[in-house]
Amino acid sequence: MLLVIDGDTLLYSISVIDNTIDVVYKIFDNKLKKILNKFDTNEYIFILEGNRNFRNKYDINYKKHRTAEKPKHFKALKSYIVNKYKNNLILATNIETDDVCSIVATKCLELDIHYVIVHIDKDLNQIIGQHYNPNKDEEYYVDEDYAKYILCYQIIKGDVTDSKITGIKGYGDKKAFELLNYAKDNNIDYLTASFNEFIKVYGDVKGVYNFYVSFNIINLLTTYPKLNTKIDKLINVVHKTEL
Repeated sequence: MLLVIDGDTLLYSISVIDNTIDVVYKIFDNKLKKILNKFDTNEYIFILEGNRNFRNKYDINYKKHRTAEKPKHFKALKSYIVNKYKNNLILATNIETDDVCSIVATKCLELDIHYVIVHIDKDLNQIIGQHYNPNKDEEYYVDEDYAKYILCYQIIKGDVTDSKITGIKGYGDKKAFELLNYAKDNNIDYLTASFNEFIKVYGDVKGVYNFYVSFNIINLLTTYPKLNTKIDKLINVVHKTEL
């Protein structure tokens, strides 16, 4: 079994702890060990944010309103992780950790490798497969239908935590759920229903453009040429699989 770990959530949550840096390091090591022990495996890929983000070309405001100030021990803990766990680490450069999790999961599906996505981020529920939330100690499975449902729900609703101009204006949880549940009941593809709703609300030209922007911001990648070879090699080393 291979664990695909969204390292950003662990990094941020532990780096805020008000203690000495040595204690913070130990807390991180113990947290990671606890996750590995739960699944009785030493096979894992740990993914951390790098720099740059291709989504800015679709929305210049993407994530810009988030605070630039990092938690107290963020820089030191990240450096510690990068050095100590470098043999199991991927830095997401020009894409997000969520994308790398999705790409690794897609490769594992191709290779028939049993994997678990470890995270607390709702965006990763777009990824098909077994999931584990370490904060809630909760395991669950996301199938293809639900993964696409979550993608389209986010496209329709948008996400003010990431960008203030994505989604359909005035569409919150209720309207998004109603639209997608109607599509499901009437055997309409979720993406088709979502696209048609953008056209209905914004008209042909603006509707196509707004859908295009929302889709490209929210949809997680399943391949990325600049990282594909590195991911293949790392899976081979970690899982000891011949590619």
